[in-house]
Amino acid sequence: MTAATGGFLSAFFEGWWSMDAAHRLPARYNMHHFVFQFMVAHPSLRRQFLREVRVVHYTLQKPWLTPTVTGGSAMWWDRYLERHPERDRAWRRRVHALEDWTFDSVVGALGEG
Repeated sequence: MTAATGGFLSAFFEGWWSMDAAHRLPARYNMHHFVFQFMVAHPSLRRQFLREVRVVHYTLQKPWLTPTVTGGSAMWWDRYLERHPERDRAWRRRVHALEDWTFDSVVGALGEG
């Protein structure tokens, strides 16, 4: 598996899925962004676990490639723009916040049913 087809980590840890759990990365180094967003939204989880997370994994849509409907866009762009302030624009921040609002609204509506 190559980085182009299977992702960056898979290029270096080929066959990880067939190894026992002791050889896998701890969750804090491969935290799925859905789980991360859930933790951010719950204060008790935020205090307990959030400071331990080192890598957030965007499995489905990548906010740096296309507009997303899976949430986590503003979070990714905030970190990116901290390092590239010359690319920061107010309209971009509004678009990313809208993407996340859309995701949060859908998840909220599912929880009401």
